[in-house]
Amino acid sequence: MRKNRVVFVRTKFIEAIQNYQRVEQEYRDKSKQRVERQVRIVKPDATPEEVRAAVEGGGQQIFAQALTSSSRYGESRVAFREVQERQTEIKKMEGTLAELAQLFTDMAILVEQQEDPINKVQDDAKEVEENTGQGYV
Repeated sequence: MRKNRVVFVRTKFIEAIQNYQRVEQEYRDKSKQRVERQVRIVKPDATPEEVRAAVEGGGQQIFAQALTSSSRYGESRVAFREVQERQTEIKKMEGTLAELAQLFTDMAILVEQQEDPINKVQDDAKEVEENTGQGYV
């Protein structure tokens, strides 16, 4: 019975980690799509390499050029700020997610390490119960 609970908890834990990773990937994909749209707004003739560079965090040059040469100065400036803020948020989120993943790993290790001591305590309790029962006889 005890092993069934441990297996159940371990399975739920793994499902939670997988769900978390799926949601994280979806957020990253949406963020990348947003940056791509913003780059296309600021510089409609951007090459695929320029778009990729902006998505990976190196797009400041594209926005800076658009700020100086575009008649859409306000739009370019707003898009540039949004990209910078989004990039900062993504980096914070990645750091937090890495910490969370480490916590999940640590917790899994602790649960596994505690399995034997808990089983020992459970066995000792059964033995005490049996010995107590024999003492009444």
